[in-house]
Amino acid sequence: MAEGKQIIPELFITEQHYVELCEATGAPQVGDLLMPSICPDGRIWVVNTDKPFYFKDGRVLWVHAIDASYNPVFLLYTLKDRIMTDYSSIASGTTFAELKIFALKKCRVFDVPITLQNQFAAFVEQTDKSKLCGEMEAAA
Repeated sequence: MAEGKQIIPELFITEQHYVELCEATGAPQVGDLLMPSICPDGRIWVVNTDKPFYFKDGRVLWVHAIDASYNPVFLLYTLKDRIMTDYSSIASGTTFAELKIFALKKCRVFDVPITLQNQFAAFVEQTDKSKLCGEMEAAA
């Protein structure tokens, strides 16, 4: 989903089980971040849908209730940079390196005014639109 791809095959749980899970742990909201704990390339998804979906949280880190002083897109790129640069020093494990939530909480992020973060996010959105247009033209 972080790469904008469909999940194939489509995964399914019952609506009753989904409701039970949401009552127990909550459900991701638009603007939350989801990332695999075993992923040194910084693959992070900013939730961009209100459609119900389930994720197995055993190996997925969920950043939610993000402080209003952070733009989720800015936070995504800040964390991505931090993870890609310092994964070996912030991830732990004996068999394979895995990013734990306590280590993620300790990650320092840039202290940038929200107005500049929003400008950055708008630039990213415009860049993504330009890439998409270029890909569509190349395919035509």
